[in-house]
Amino acid sequence: SENDPDLASRYLEVCKRWWPGCVIYARAGGRVVARSSRAGVTAWPEVFADRGYNNDGTLVPRDEPWAVINDVTTVLERVRLVKSSGQLSARSGRLLPFSARTICLHSDTENAPVLARNVRRMLERAG
Repeated sequence: SENDPDLASRYLEVCKRWWPGCVIYARAGGRVVARSSRAGVTAWPEVFADRGYNNDGTLVPRDEPWAVINDVTTVLERVRLVKSSGQLSARSGRLLPFSARTICLHSDTENAPVLARNVRRMLERAG
């Protein structure tokens, strides 16, 4: 739905009709978040701590290098950065502005339980 504007709009219509009052977690900077207010649906922008981003804010395709990030130190640094400055590093190193309300770690990422425990510990320490 993020790549197709019509699909993003239809998705929001369906959510509003069948699940009024729901909160959608959607990719920060994506079409679903951008169109949610107009559609009357609440969407929380979400960043992916374990996925690589291109310079335009789209996700790096999974078959390319730096698509999935499973190194604890790198993931923690990404979470620190988005929490402290509202930015996330793209694959190129460029800092992308992201207004995020949620942070996602994918359960199918290698090392996911370790990543989740470390991110939680870091966020609890930060208050």
